[in-house]
Amino acid sequence: MYSVFENLPEEKKQNIIKCALKEFADKGYEQASTNAIVKEAGISKGILFHYFKTKRDLYRYVIFYCIDLMYTQMLDYLEFSSDDYFERMLEVSAAKMKVQMKYPEIYTIVVNIFKSSQQDIIKEIYEKYAPLITQYYAKVNTGIAMSKFKEGVDIGRVNEIVTWIAEGMGNKIIKEVSNKAEDIEETRKILEDEFRIYADMLKKGVYRE
Repeated sequence: MYSVFENLPEEKKQNIIKCALKEFADKGYEQASTNAIVKEAGISKGILFHYFKTKRDLYRYVIFYCIDLMYTQMLDYLEFSSDDYFERMLEVSAAKMKVQMKYPEIYTIVVNIFKSSQQDIIKEIYEKYAPLITQYYAKVNTGIAMSKFKEGVDIGRVNEIVTWIAEGMGNKIIKEVSNKAEDIEETRKILEDEFRIYADMLKKGVYRE
């Protein structure tokens, strides 16, 4: 579908992707302007629509580009040193935060698509990335010491609570620091300290004595 664009020299291709990313991240799909994209990229509108038939085709391409990059980066960052559930979730949150800080526009686009009403694209994402999602969760869950949990604890509910906490804290902390690469380690330490406070509280309710 995108063979003409894919065969472009890498530098030219990345320039167009970068300009489209910025416009969609800043304004969302509805308000994004292809005029702004072509002006920033230094190409004509006719050329853009030679590569992508419609604005929606361009948006779809950008979405899949973003998800490909995010998942591969997340899998690269995931290195586990503990079999404790909460330590594992902390490591997952730290990896996600690294991706969010390294690629803020990409993170914004991916989050926004799942908040949108574009169910056809969301459905296509789940269908296309089902194997990668399975691989991701298998890596996250392998080796966790589930015996630490009290009998009858609903792990799915625990996952939801931990996800809400981690995402809320991560977004709050990232807003309070710059996105400079040298601040990533400092930010990770802040996230870790905050997360451990909540994790210790949750452990009392879901872990065996």
